[in-house]
Amino acid sequence: MLGMMKDGFGKETSLYSSSLVFRFVPTFMSGRSSMFVYVCYALCICGLVNIAQAQNQTKAVTDPYEVKALNSIFKQWKISAPQGQWNISGEPCSGAAIDDTGFTNADYKPFIKCKCSYNNGTICHINELKVFELDVVGVLPDELWTLAYLTNLYGFSIVYWYT
Repeated sequence: MLGMMKDGFGKETSLYSSSLVFRFVPTFMSGRSSMFVYVCYALCICGLVNIAQAQNQTKAVTDPYEVKALNSIFKQWKISAPQGQWNISGEPCSGAAIDDTGFTNADYKPFIKCKCSYNNGTICHINELKVFELDVVGVLPDELWTLAYLTNLYGFSIVYWYT
């Protein structure tokens, strides 16, 4: 018959009946298919949220006072980091300073390790400083006290001279 169709329950219904919409939607959106639609929708929303978060993240930077202090300390001690191991002049808390490289690794002299979890992951602080086997001679520079998050100063033998 023209203008008639069977709904999901096998009952003939007029195509022009407004009740067709209400009978058709629950049949179409029942069981597995509705669950599939909801899961796809949820995954799309989660994906969009993750993309937005990734785009809003900024790279963590070393506290500028600590960068200045570290450069001053190294200048006073006449030491420098080997090229390519970590960036002493621009962003010291990068490369080996923040990866899994062990602090006592003999290939890294001098060396720092940083934690970049401060201020919601936007600020890095120098937590460890190694100058082992570099024959550093002299007094501890005042700038060393600027490194307020320093928990490990490795490689010093303190010798007291009495006159």
